[in-house]
Amino acid sequence: MILGVKMSQAADNQSIVPDERSIVAELDRFANRPEVLAALRRAQADAVMKLRRNPELTATFISLDPAGLGNAAPAAIGSIRVAVTRGADGLGVERHGNSTQYLFALDGPVETHVHTADGWRVDRYGRGGPAVLEDRWHVVPPGVWHKSIAPGRRHWCVVAFHSAKDVSDEYQ
Repeated sequence: MILGVKMSQAADNQSIVPDERSIVAELDRFANRPEVLAALRRAQADAVMKLRRNPELTATFISLDPAGLGNAAPAAIGSIRVAVTRGADGLGVERHGNSTQYLFALDGPVETHVHTADGWRVDRYGRGGPAVLEDRWHVVPPGVWHKSIAPGRRHWCVVAFHSAKDVSDEYQ
């Protein structure tokens, strides 16, 4: 066991460091509130409709204001994006220089490939296990190159909770 997490699960997702664990736990409670989960699902449905209307789009997202989801929104969150991607490979490599990104897999398994000093690390999550945060969440620190994919999936959705209100996005 590592910090109360089974070794196999910790090895699949190394992104949640001790300094972030309490924030991720608070986000998990927030995201799983019935009214918040319903709002995330409505945004997901809206994003899927945008993809259906425009076959040229490979992905789209719907922005949500955390304040609009009730007074229980965590103070650490400045913005929320519900992203739906067409195809397994996602949008490409990206980073957010001014924001920590907390990814919540809304509808199934996801991999986030993270660039480290030792090369690319693959973190797997989105299995929905009730007891282990690493099964549902991924944390990307500011300025870290990463790419999320969902192998074998045609359409898939993640919710990106950002620490910044106005996120600075950069793509490779």
